[in-house]
Amino acid sequence: MSIALKAVASYDSGSHHFRVVTPQDPESFLQAVAKEYNRLRTETALPLTEVQLDGIQVLDVAGLKAKLAAACIPQRTGTTFDVTRSDFGETIAYMLLEKEYETRFGYRSIRDRELVNLPGRGIDLVGVETGPVLTLVLGETKVSGENVSPPQVVEKSEDSLHRQHRFHLTERKATYNKLFDLARHVRDEDIRNYLFAAALLFEKEEWSRLQLISYCVLVRPHSCHKKADFGKFIKKPEVFDPSQIRFWIVCMPDDIDSTIDAWHKHCTSAMEAA
Repeated sequence: MSIALKAVASYDSGSHHFRVVTPQDPESFLQAVAKEYNRLRTETALPLTEVQLDGIQVLDVAGLKAKLAAACIPQRTGTTFDVTRSDFGETIAYMLLEKEYETRFGYRSIRDRELVNLPGRGIDLVGVETGPVLTLVLGETKVSGENVSPPQVVEKSEDSLHRQHRFHLTERKATYNKLFDLARHVRDEDIRNYLFAAALLFEKEEWSRLQLISYCVLVRPHSCHKKADFGKFIKKPEVFDPSQIRFWIVCMPDDIDSTIDAWHKHCTSAMEAA
């Protein structure tokens, strides 16, 4: 499902993209993100069929889907470590890449992580784009209502966007290992092979054959947003060479807690039948 966004501002510089967008219709936007999130959290490795025992139906497919939603969609806690907060931003990041760049994913940490109530470890999202040159997208997402620009999650915090992306680029052996480990989980053979190829080119630093993208998504209340939210990414993009930057800020009309609450209600509507 696609998300409808309208442009607020664009500060593109050469091959670097710095965009600010907002939902065309906030309620429809939350519903679309919730539907995609539910799809990812309840997706199964094999197609669902009714559960039978001794030839007698125990549970139909609709009932199975409802049970999966109840088991696999995390509860909203509202605490600092509430996984629904990061999941909201990460789902938007996936959908935005698919909509704007036709990026392909074989592994999604939201879908494939080990635990329901804890975020996946490693790079938030890894995608590939095919064309004249193979493109590897390394993505990180943050959600912040901090009334400071840029918020700490962009530069100052230990797991800030800036520090995470610098780590991916400078600690290349660690990144290479993550790419190979991730690729082995991929279910689509073509995408898996593109990821293997990207990992090998990344290891050899063959930048004429591989384009790197450092991708950021920051979800922000509109009332807090300023151009300075892009931080050093827009001031000194050369720090991330040889990577191109895609930094998208998604401005929401309400504060973060109200937004996540409203979104999570849409997510859990499928659980009512469980």
